[in-house]
Amino acid sequence: MNKLFFIFSFLILTSCSTSLTIKTSKCSPSLVLFPKSFNSQDFNNIKITSKGVGDVEFYLHHELQENGLDCTKMKELYYSVETDFLDLAFGLLPTFSSRTISIWYR
Repeated sequence: MNKLFFIFSFLILTSCSTSLTIKTSKCSPSLVLFPKSFNSQDFNNIKITSKGVGDVEFYLHHELQENGLDCTKMKELYYSVETDFLDLAFGLLPTFSSRTISIWYR
């Protein structure tokens, strides 16, 4: 009976879903997930890892500001959400979310 309870509890805890929401409200450029024609050599690039429990909100303006950037002064800004090995490892923890956001700007 204890073994069945443990298995049931484990399945419930590890099956909890997580999500990442990127909030772009204070940034003026039109944001695109990833354009069809894109030459990364023309852009600067930064990577930011977002970690948290449950549903995570990523405030683009705030995160760029912490890296010394102001998105309201950028001509173009593109981003993509990636998952690397470390993100996958953190994903094994119940309700924990980890994603890497790559941002290209000029």
